[in-house]
Amino acid sequence: MNILEKQNQIRRADDDGEKIFKAYEELQEDFEGKTRLSLSIRYHEANDRGDEINGAFWEVSKVYQLTSAGKEYEDKIKRKFWAVWG
Repeated sequence: MNILEKQNQIRRADDDGEKIFKAYEELQEDFEGKTRLSLSIRYHEANDRGDEINGAFWEVSKVYQLTSAGKEYEDKIKRKFWAVWG
């Protein structure tokens, strides 16, 4: 692969990354617009946190102390908590 082909490959990857990021932002906005709750992707290893979550997971915010929006979805959201020592 020559330099020009490599540059084009990098540009395509950048374009794909931008599309993915834009789709993720739209998902977050739509989710908040429909539920009034925040959605984000988080990641950690179970060994680091002392819980059973290992890898990527969806985090739903604005439900720790159930707001009116949180109460509406409390039967659909599994709440997990962890502590960090260090």
